[in-house]
Amino acid sequence: MKKILKIALALSLIAAVSLSLSYALLTDSEGPAMNIFTSSRGIDIKLREPAWDGYDFDDPDDSLDPLVDDWQEGLGTKGDSQSMLLGYNIANEYLPGDTVPKDPQIKNMTGSEDTYVAMELSYFVDEVEVSYATFATYLQPTSIDFNSGVAVTEWTDASNTGAYDFFVYNDMLEADEITVPLFDQVLISFDLVPDQDGYLPKLEIDITAYAVQTQLPTDTTPTEALYDFSGYVLIP
Repeated sequence: MKKILKIALALSLIAAVSLSLSYALLTDSEGPAMNIFTSSRGIDIKLREPAWDGYDFDDPDDSLDPLVDDWQEGLGTKGDSQSMLLGYNIANEYLPGDTVPKDPQIKNMTGSEDTYVAMELSYFVDEVEVSYATFATYLQPTSIDFNSGVAVTEWTDASNTGAYDFFVYNDMLEADEITVPLFDQVLISFDLVPDQDGYLPKLEIDITAYAVQTQLPTDTTPTEALYDFSGYVLIP
């Protein structure tokens, strides 16, 4: 019996070897095909307020350039300019009833793709963030005209929160185009009075500019795309 089992095992091994040698198929392969998509296209915008601080769109915005450091922080004017025509200088020593030039505007820079743009505004009184309705009590009536008057009709107020405002430019902005300023001055109220230490309120307007490409999904509006990119929170 042992001899028979050994023969059977030997035969099975031969069969296994023969089976492994039987797959001599015709084969071929090709690829992968390298389909690489690259682009040098992009969006490049600048936010400037020349009547406020003297910086215009020809000034560099490299954070390593000391000329622009103060501009980025809203802490100074171009170079050593002390012109009392600039809003920054007036605002630093303002009196009740003063007119403070401030003209935020956006430029779509040379070589940039067409874009939709928006500005987000937040307001502070003595370093505490407040709604525009509260901030406006420190100003003359209709001081910041926005889109409510005849002078500025190119912007749409897309705000629906109490904390800060969101304005969308009505037209697509092509390369080298500049928006109309959202507003051009801030009129301080005549009714402000100093505190017990003799100081008038510290007023602050922070502005951020946003841009998105013009090719959008069919079910997305420019305003919705700008909301999404900026992180603007909508209140139902």
